[in-house]
Formats: sequence, C-alpha cells, structure tokens
Amino acid sequence: MERIEFDREQIEEIFRRDESSLFSENEIHWLTYEDTFVCLNGSEVISLVQKAPIVYCIWISNGLRPKPVYIGHSSASISKQRLINHFIKKDPRTGSQLERVKRAVSGALQIGVSFFRIEPDYMRKPLEEWLISRNSDKLVWNIHGKHKLK
Repeated sequence: MERIEFDREQIEEIFRRDESSLFSENEIHWLTYEDTFVCLNGSEVISLVQKAPIVYCIWISNGLRPKPVYIGHSSASISKQRLINHFIKKDPRTGSQLERVKRAVSGALQIGVSFFRIEPDYMRKPLEEWLISRNSDKLVWNIHGKHKLK
C-alpha cells in the first residue's frame, strides 16, 4: 500500500495562525438579545458570513474575560443558515447550540461569535478537528472531536 504524507509542520503552522485569529478577543462579534430572546443584531452579524466557507467559535462572557465554548464549521452554501440555527431560530432537522445559547442569555451571559473564511473549502473539517483537539478543555459545548492529537 502506498503511503501519502503531508508536511505536518507546514500545515500546523497555518492552523496555529488560524487558531490565533479565531481566539482573538478583538475578532468577537457580540450579539444583543432582548428579554424575549429576540436577537437584535443577529442578521447584521450573520450577514458577514453569507456564502462563505467558515470556521467559527461561539463565546460566552459574564462581562469579564470571554470564554470560547464551541467551534464549528460550515460550507459556503449554508453558512448563514448554520449561524441562524445557533443564535436565532433552530431548524428541527439540524443540531445546533441554540438551547445552550438560550440558557446562557437567560443566565445574563453575553454571547459572541468569531469566524474566518477558509479556502479551500475542504480544509474546514481538518482545521475544525485540529482546533477542537487542541482546545478540548475550553470547548465545553463541543461533544464530538475531543481526542488528543498524536
């Protein structure tokens, strides 16, 4: 059987740069909710990802230091809908963090999201898995992908 190897150092150098960008507190877009769980600026924030392949991070904050709690990815064709499912209205056919977001908001926590466009699109999943593996102790809302890197 033929063995195919990639330059791990080169790939991880790019992934570390992306990780730094995703976890930059300056890149967080904070969402504003009313008491009735109406997201006032959701469409404005979510429109930034429309038709873009993305990797994203959901953040919570009690007004002090923000904490990353979930990393996900989405293809360009559904990126806008994917974030709507997390932050505004869940499609019953999808898994989303909406219930956790609602609990956090009702507990007086702030909700935010950071994201970046990723090209080529097919690198979304490997990057997401790498980020979750490296940061599994922080990402308390991620259930899958919590294995240690070799």
